[in-house]
Amino acid sequence: MGRNHTDAGAAAVASGAQNFLILEQTTGMDLADTIQRSLEQAKIIHKVQGAMNRIELISRRDQLTQLLNRTGFNRTLAVEMAKARRHQLPLSILVAGIDQFKTFSDTYGHKTGEDILTVSAARIKALVRDEDVVLPVCRRKIRRGPSRRRCKPGPNSGRTNPPKHV
Repeated sequence: MGRNHTDAGAAAVASGAQNFLILEQTTGMDLADTIQRSLEQAKIIHKVQGAMNRIELISRRDQLTQLLNRTGFNRTLAVEMAKARRHQLPLSILVAGIDQFKTFSDTYGHKTGEDILTVSAARIKALVRDEDVVLPVCRRKIRRGPSRRRCKPGPNSGRTNPPKHV
């Protein structure tokens, strides 16, 4: 009979069990201790998983604006490009900037500049769909053509009118 218990215990552990008890050899105290240890281990696993999720979020998000950072954007762009290719759909990227931001931030203080970025990010996120991606582009000036362009919405944008200026 001991061999059956050993085989059953080995099979349970191989299937992912953290522990096993043999009914005929287990007291109420053994069962309570095992449950207590399992609960403590589950709490630790939950904390570690939460910390890992926060680290992943921090690694992909700008801490000030909570927008995707370059790493998060690159991952998302790769997925969206593959999706667009697979479904033969266009992919649109809109680049916008805040004119004279550096001058304003230097003149009125960096805290005011951060406030502008935070509020602008929130307003832009409120204007786009949940599945759209907003990325802060900083530290490098991107300038192609006029700074203000009116764009027509794409065929899958779900919009009939272009968004209003922020």
